[in-house]
Amino acid sequence: MKVEVSKDWCVNMANAETESDSTPDSAGFVYCWLVEEFGPEGNSTGRYMLDQGALTITADVNDARKLRRQRSASFRALDMTGLHGGDWRAVEHGFAA
Repeated sequence: MKVEVSKDWCVNMANAETESDSTPDSAGFVYCWLVEEFGPEGNSTGRYMLDQGALTITADVNDARKLRRQRSASFRALDMTGLHGGDWRAVEHGFAA
C-alpha cells in the first residue's frame, strides 16, 4: 500500500516535532538524548559523546551532542562502544530551559 503526503504536511510535522522537543515541561526542563559512558558498577563515568561524526568524548554534559531520538542515541552508543570500548548507553537528560 502506497501512501502519499504533501511536502507541506512533511514540513508541518517536522516543525511540530522541533517545537515539541524544545518546549520546556512544567518544571522548566527540556529533554534530549545523550550518549553516556558507564563504569563496571553501573555508575556514570561523566564522559559523553561530543561529536557523532568523529565520535569524540567530552566531560562537559552541556557540550555533549544532544540527539532528539532514543534510536539515534542507541546507534551512536554502539559506535562509541566499538571505537572506545566500555559501556556506552543512550540516556535521556533534562536541561534547564
